[in-house]
Amino acid sequence: MDTLRFKRWKFTSDLAPSAVLSLKNECGIYVLEFANGEQYVGQTIHFPIRLAKHRRTYPDLIAINFAEVPAKDLDMAEYGEIQRRRKSGIQLRNKTLLAQPLGDSPLDDLIDQQEQAAWLDVAATDDEEIHIGDRAEVARGRTLSNKKFDQLQQQPHFEEALNSLAAYVAYVIPYPHLTEKKTWTVTAMPSTNRRPTDKRVAALSVNNVEMMYLRLVRGYQDGEWTPVATLNVADTYQPPPYMRDFVYPGSYRSAGPVKAIIMEEFLIKEFLMNDAILLAARELALGQMRKGTTMFSKYHNDALSDAIFERIDQWITDNNQMFFKTMPQKRRKVKT
Repeated sequence: MDTLRFKRWKFTSDLAPSAVLSLKNECGIYVLEFANGEQYVGQTIHFPIRLAKHRRTYPDLIAINFAEVPAKDLDMAEYGEIQRRRKSGIQLRNKTLLAQPLGDSPLDDLIDQQEQAAWLDVAATDDEEIHIGDRAEVARGRTLSNKKFDQLQQQPHFEEALNSLAAYVAYVIPYPHLTEKKTWTVTAMPSTNRRPTDKRVAALSVNNVEMMYLRLVRGYQDGEWTPVATLNVADTYQPPPYMRDFVYPGSYRSAGPVKAIIMEEFLIKEFLMNDAILLAARELALGQMRKGTTMFSKYHNDALSDAIFERIDQWITDNNQMFFKTMPQKRRKVKT
């Protein structure tokens, strides 16, 4: 295919697409430019609509490029543009799967690489269906006795903790029923860093890295417990000004630098309704999933996992009202 002819506009995420775009044909290839020099290549049949979604995901957007391409040629044109920009040394944000050679990963036997790639395109997956197979039915068909899960249920804020864990499993981990105990694990009442005034009540790990953990803290030994949640996301996350007090740098041996979002209350599900946070969470989790199986499978709490999948299924039954009440503009469907 011939070299595409792009038109470029300066653009920031606080502008509406209609303020700068005047297109006769909205079908084509687009390139987003970011403040740190990275770019993102995508295809669309309605560029203003797609751009409106990207504005929520990328607060550091500085310019947009668009080239008209017939719908029948979009796949070939997108692939060619990705390869051309790669060869010129441009760092692409959709590099993780769409633009870079992947090599082999055990995850590919469970989830097709193209489906992994689609999982990272948050703006294009607003209507993405979350697959949990018959895992909720399995949970309902058995009653597991587990001392640590019983202890967790007795802790204050248990329902909020369960909602946070279920939200992460549903919206960050692709096909969680296929990857459970293989690439991700969940634990109840872990003994890690426990003190009289600070105790972890649950943690979820992908590969060998904690992706999120929930704690109860208090100012003195007999004080009232306060919930605190930590969500680790990819270092690519650029927090807007209102989020900077919640975000701290972190690092793990097997994952490298990360950003830790620390929040009072167990509000993981609410934070994941932000596209930029969801994307960064998926990037970190999927990158770890591709590294192979977890060493923590023997610590996986099946009883807690059952409760997580049952909670996701409950949201399906309740038409997602419980999950989406804080961010009504999101309309992701959940499917068993």
